[in-house]
Amino acid sequence: MRFSFAAIASSALLAGSIASAFGAGESSESEQIAKKQAKLHSVVAELASRDASQLPAGKRAARARAIELLSRYAERGEFTFHREEWPRSRPLFIDEYGTRCALASVLDSFGEDALVTRLAVECNDAYVAEFPDDPEVARVLDEIGLTIDEAAYIQDPGSHRHVNGSGGGGGGGGGGGGGREGGLPGGTDVVAPNLGAGEVARGATLPDLPSDGINAAPTAPGPATPSATPSGGVRGGSTTARRANPSLAFRWNDWWFAHRDEFVNVRARFHDVPSTPERRAVRVNRPTADEIRHEILPVLTELAKSNAALRSTALGMWARATDGKIAADATPVREAVLAFLADPNQRDRGWGPVILAILADPATRAPLAALVTDSAAGRKLLGQTSPVSEPVRAQSAIAYGRCGGSIDVLTATLADAPAAHEDLAAACVVAIGLAAREPTQHVAAVVWLLKELENPTLPVSALAQVPGALQLTQDAAAVPALHAVVSHFRGPRELRRACALALGETAPELDETVRDALASLARRDVDADCRHAAILALGVLAARHGAQAPADTVTQLVAFHEDALAGKFRHDEDLAWHVLSAGMFVRGRPQDADTILPALRKLASSAGDVTLRGAACLALGLAQDELAGPVLTDALTKGGEELVPFAAEALGLANIHDARPRLLELCLSTPSTSIGFAAASALACLADPAATGPLLVAFEKTPSSAVRAGLAAALGEIGDRRSIETLRRVALDPARDLPSRDRALAALGSLAQAADVAWSAPIQQAVDSGAATPSLKLLLDLY
Repeated sequence: MRFSFAAIASSALLAGSIASAFGAGESSESEQIAKKQAKLHSVVAELASRDASQLPAGKRAARARAIELLSRYAERGEFTFHREEWPRSRPLFIDEYGTRCALASVLDSFGEDALVTRLAVECNDAYVAEFPDDPEVARVLDEIGLTIDEAAYIQDPGSHRHVNGSGGGGGGGGGGGGGREGGLPGGTDVVAPNLGAGEVARGATLPDLPSDGINAAPTAPGPATPSATPSGGVRGGSTTARRANPSLAFRWNDWWFAHRDEFVNVRARFHDVPSTPERRAVRVNRPTADEIRHEILPVLTELAKSNAALRSTALGMWARATDGKIAADATPVREAVLAFLADPNQRDRGWGPVILAILADPATRAPLAALVTDSAAGRKLLGQTSPVSEPVRAQSAIAYGRCGGSIDVLTATLADAPAAHEDLAAACVVAIGLAAREPTQHVAAVVWLLKELENPTLPVSALAQVPGALQLTQDAAAVPALHAVVSHFRGPRELRRACALALGETAPELDETVRDALASLARRDVDADCRHAAILALGVLAARHGAQAPADTVTQLVAFHEDALAGKFRHDEDLAWHVLSAGMFVRGRPQDADTILPALRKLASSAGDVTLRGAACLALGLAQDELAGPVLTDALTKGGEELVPFAAEALGLANIHDARPRLLELCLSTPSTSIGFAAASALACLADPAATGPLLVAFEKTPSSAVRAGLAAALGEIGDRRSIETLRRVALDPARDLPSRDRALAALGSLAQAADVAWSAPIQQAVDSGAATPSLKLLLDLY
């Protein structure tokens, strides 16, 4: 006879247990059930809407049955319960009252009792993402026409139920079997596989387990022995020990370098002073328009015309210092760049389209369109009869979008065999997002991108850039579309990853709906890159909107970060991403940092994984933790090339000005090019007005071209007019080595640009670095 706890629990006892069950922020039991029913109904609708026509007839039928079983399960509303205190939650394959979760119920109904029992014993509270390579799970899912991603999508945490003593609670598991058809081996109707001996739920018996070395007795040997905790799962059993080993192209340090401007904001911090009603803030150390016109532009124009070795840098910086919308200023730059493109003796003329992208002159639309489409006019522009190379076409597409070129040209190019030209296709997608900023075609661009998101036709490398292109449009219609992909685990994994990243950048607030969607992806997605993107997106949203986030959402995020930093999520490869996300959370919610900052400091100071230490150092910088000075200084002094760059950056981000002497010393003395470059960047991060003079001295003295490049970037990023004289002298000195002159030119152009951040910053923040094609990777490397 099927056991039903609800049938024997008195109403008074049940009411008492419910009254003690829910803390602040938690909904009632009936509200939880209604919410889970609605969620599962949406899962059913999503799965039913997906095209399964490619499956054999037998698997299509099995899939349809599985979806129907899920629908029935949702209708019954008999869900698993766990004992975690709100706001924490956990999944349970089978709870202590014998109720199956939705996924376990489906597998049970297909006669996979043994598999469900094994999973419940080995990893009852694990997500599918924690055993993605289990061969039996793969076999069963294949037979019933579901993918591993869909299984992860179906799985959901159990509901909250807390009880006083051993006799209360458990309601909501009525029916005991959670909708399963048929019993467990040996006729057992209810299993409590995660209970220790002597703690079997009332009316239940432990099943006879397969003789494979797994034993539920607490004294039995073997790695799969369950713990004796009353409602906990087994952590680290034989199934959860298996890990997927993906090749991760999406790396946290790449993400940081692309998004650095979003958090560093050196120029604003360096120059801005608080304004008052009587006195408006004036950037007294920024170069004036006259200084740019008479002291910087003549250097750039002269070297662009007279020095072939410095020509591309001089042109690029000339474009950077020019407003492309002022025709009188933009015309000579445009003409010089087109001449550069047509010069067959100029070996680096492939930079021409990038320089035109910097300029963003609407008058360049026609020549750029000719290059994008590989027309006769485009070939003539290059002085050749052979086809325009794909890299030049791809970079021209980005420039064309920046200039507000027609999206009809870009979509027509995309329709021309995109699979054979993936670099060009990906660039065209990004260009459509850029072109959407032209008001006359904004709506058409957004509609095209949304349609591609809904019904993908592009190769994955180009499709992965669609969410970022929507981000570039700055259109509110992008948010629900991005949210739908994330919350429904929709599309290929590359698309989910990119949508999670874009959602973090575009969502107007950090509310429960967005938090739930990203947190679900962060915990449950089988693909590590998708989890990492969702983890980062939660941090970005907290940094941007944390101050206005609802109290319940903040409480849930604090618990999320606490558990992640404590290693409770069982994905070691995710920890560095959790560390960065936690740092960004503290940046947006400094008042909720009490438990998070100590954990970050400990990770930054611990011996062990140097990559994790680097991430923890950077997270302390993002959190602007001034008390982390000793930890970061120790990492700077004693760390190696993999750690020191992030410790240096963090000292700057955290505004620890006492680190300036040590950073300057590193610039001049370190034999490591990466450490020297990082030290120079960190000096810029400090945004210290007193640093300009020492930076200029270091720029002239350092023997390292890499350190000089870092110092040039720092001087340009700061944009202090006091740098002009030294940089002019170095750039114009024919006795100086070419790398020094080149870096001085780069600093002058950056210093003269009107905007606080580089022209490429919005593109870098939108491009999915994990799927970036060669031309997009080139843009990610620019500063």
